Amino acid sequence: IILRYFWWRTFNTIDTENIINFTLSFLLYVAEVYSMIIAILGIFFSVKPIDRRPIEVEESQLPTVDIFIPTYNEPPEIPAITAMAALNMDYPQDKFNVYILDDGGTTQKLNDPDPEKQKFFRERAEELKDIINRLKALGYKNIHYLTRERNLHAKSGNINEALKKTNGDLILILDADHIPSKDFLIETVGFFVKYPKTFLVQTPHMFYNPDPIEKNTGIFGKTPGENEMFYFLIQKGFDLWNASFFCGSAALLRRKYLEEVGGIQAHSITEDAETALELHSRGYESIYYSKPMIYGLNPETLSGMIVQRVRWAQGMIQIFMLKNPLKLKGLKWYQKLAYLNANIFWFFGLARVVFLLAPL
Repeated sequence: IILRYFWWRTFNTIDTENIINFTLSFLLYVAEVYSMIIAILGIFFSVKPIDRRPIEVEESQLPTVDIFIPTYNEPPEIPAITAMAALNMDYPQDKFNVYILDDGGTTQKLNDPDPEKQKFFRERAEELKDIINRLKALGYKNIHYLTRERNLHAKSGNINEALKKTNGDLILILDADHIPSKDFLIETVGFFVKYPKTFLVQTPHMFYNPDPIEKNTGIFGKTPGENEMFYFLIQKGFDLWNASFFCGSAALLRRKYLEEVGGIQAHSITEDAETALELHSRGYESIYYSKPMIYGLNPETLSGMIVQRVRWAQGMIQIFMLKNPLKLKGLKWYQKLAYLNANIFWFFGLARVVFLLAPL
């Protein structure tokens, strides 16, 4: 149906009466062709979503894991709750460590020229250290506080600095507000043991509070959330083609391969997808495990939600412009199309503006 419509629009509907008519008619045509491409790619990658099952591993084979919780200016109790949940995961205590990566406790922030900011970051850093010391006193010897000199390259720089100071076989990255279930590691590490070329196991992001639109319309818990199509259809579809990618949190990465590309990439502001693109181009494999095992916080304000979405859009377009997947060597043709789909999806705003104005 889509292709038949495309044929009709191309050869029967373009208005060539004069330059103004042609320009406006062609602009609408381009917006529709863009939507057709996104639709066809979406259909292609959703043909056979994969539902994986966990792989059991004997305790002697379990790899060591470093759990990174990057934080910057969140209230200290937020990363602290995440750290406590991580400490209580079902995994041998001598095989994992939890690190709070405090980018609000850097030398740069503790000596901020603004007295108010300096006071805020100093008090916050002391409170985080105090929480960690109390947890150690309770017997949790595998929790640690890490920071650095300067706030370079934001989250990617924070994680890369921590890579230099740790040595676990695998890295579990959790956003400060992403609380893991007790079985997270047991459910996921087996993939790395069975598949030695695996660089990533990504799991879905779930949220226990409504986003501003869900709250204002009263649909939270009644209809699927905005992210559910991505995490329970698109990523599972990408997984068939070895193209599911890193989403910044709720993911395990193999240190050896991550260090091979210099750590988390920093050319775009969506460093997660860019890192996966780089590792896929080197022939390594990703796995998407669709069991929800992380619960986090949605942005609580509309402005916060818009900032988040703009960041995703900007980063994906940066990847498209700076590391065009169609030209990147090492990717299979289907991986190129998967990344192209993920990148150009974020041009939808331009098409929607055309659709809104076209009836005029």
